[in-house]
Amino acid sequence: EAVWNGVEYGNVHNYPSARIISIPSPITSAMIVPWVERRVGLRYGFATIASIAIAVAFNLPYRFEHRSTYICSGLVASALTSAGIDLGDDPAWIMPAQIAAWGKIT
Repeated sequence: EAVWNGVEYGNVHNYPSARIISIPSPITSAMIVPWVERRVGLRYGFATIASIAIAVAFNLPYRFEHRSTYICSGLVASALTSAGIDLGDDPAWIMPAQIAAWGKIT
């Protein structure tokens, strides 16, 4: 998971009040987990979060980020992209609602 300390190993059981949804997909954990494991230790994308906030708040098309950093939804989107899923935008910029829409989660 991508948290303030960077990309680290996590467990869904650390979030007991979270709604966990399994999305039927041709993607297997074997297709994604090795890709994500290679990112453990990378930094959190503070610049990406700031850039998204500014772009959304002021309706600006500008984007900035540091390479090899991730936010939580960007990490998930990048992992899906690595497995061949096209979410339609730069994975670093995918927001949770876009992932939910891809998974048909309402």
